[in-house]
Amino acid sequence: MRARNMHHAGVGAVPLVVAVDFLESRIWKLEHVEDENGKRITAATPWGIHKLHSKKVGGVDMYSTQADPEYWTALAHEVSGGTDIVLLGHGKGKANASHVFAGYLEKHHKDVAHRIQGEVRCDIDSITDAQLVQIGRDFFERLDVLA
Repeated sequence: MRARNMHHAGVGAVPLVVAVDFLESRIWKLEHVEDENGKRITAATPWGIHKLHSKKVGGVDMYSTQADPEYWTALAHEVSGGTDIVLLGHGKGKANASHVFAGYLEKHHKDVAHRIQGEVRCDIDSITDAQLVQIGRDFFERLDVLA
């Protein structure tokens, strides 16, 4: 876990938990505690399939494929309304989509990048949406973002 900007938006804050993968991301607004249904953003792949269907397609390793720039743009647009953002991802370095997305925001959407409070590494494919939301909630509670 890494904390960044310590924004603490206060009243009117819209904290977002964003689980980022190269082919699909899930976003939750924490304004409603009971809401565990996140919005899904799915990247279009040239092969037209989701990564869970196959590891390799035509000799191409789906897990090493970088996301399309249009995917990062769409995801940036979806999180732009968040006042405080925590990114959840798995992997290390370039294999960690949340880290790659944070770098994309730094380069192309600095106003949104400054709202990222931190990145948390966790196995986003193996744990439930409710558990991901709780990880984000715990992160924000430590920063006193959630009142």
